[in-house]
Amino acid sequence: SICEKKAAKYRCPGCEQTTCSLDCIKLHKINTKCSGKRDRTSFLNMNEFDDTKLVSDYRFLEDVNETKQAAKRSKPSQAISDSASKRTNWQRLKTEALGRGVEWLMQAEGMEKRRMNTSFFMPKKQSVMWRVRWVFASVNIECIDARAPESQLLITLLSRHLEGPSGSDGVLHRHSLRKFKLEGTDTCHIFLESARCPGNSKKYFELDLQQTLASQLSGKVIIEFPTFHVVLPKDKSAFPLFLSSDKTELQEESEKEESEEETEESEEESEDDLEEEDSEIVLAVGHEPSK
Repeated sequence: SICEKKAAKYRCPGCEQTTCSLDCIKLHKINTKCSGKRDRTSFLNMNEFDDTKLVSDYRFLEDVNETKQAAKRSKPSQAISDSASKRTNWQRLKTEALGRGVEWLMQAEGMEKRRMNTSFFMPKKQSVMWRVRWVFASVNIECIDARAPESQLLITLLSRHLEGPSGSDGVLHRHSLRKFKLEGTDTCHIFLESARCPGNSKKYFELDLQQTLASQLSGKVIIEFPTFHVVLPKDKSAFPLFLSSDKTELQEESEKEESEEETEESEEESEDDLEEEDSEIVLAVGHEPSK
């Protein structure tokens, strides 16, 4: 359990973390910001699917439809909609990221990750300041770098989070991450999820802690801002690596989809041409010569 004082009795529906009591559950929610609710969009094997899951999925679809209808009836407020200065910053950030080999993708206005993103390009220093989300696996604790310089080494950024803030909050923070502290930063593994893989077949890039943030993001696809998973050696097997063969397979699937779309478009054009020819024939047959 979280407190490591008693045997675990309960399991959190949201993140599968085990707890032993109400106090343990409260501590878990404070440390991880976990809602305690099951992720209704997570992958589920067919042998685990039952009537309860069916009802849950049906209600989820109803909630999605209600949200969609509500969105149609209202437009984003000024607070949610990006200002002109923000749009300029996003465009500059996209250009600068591309120049560094990073394919930076934005979500739609109003999306939570879009609102949280504090990444920007600093013209005076000619540097990208990235928002970085750190997820410590096995303890489900998250830390945020609101503006991490791209020139910083990953090991420097990670060390700051392992030290934690000063005061009573820092004591609790360091206690929660003591396993990572004992292992040492040199033995920890850092993974970045590939944005191109489907949700039910996640693959990861393993990053080099001794390299800069800029070098480790180069060649990657980033949606809004990067999320780094900090993993202990014993948990490394839970993060399958994205290999060159996976990239080739994704490219082949993309080319296949494009080919199918082109085939469908050509078939539709052929059908339209046939309909026009048929209508011309009907007109020609139905026409009576003038006397």
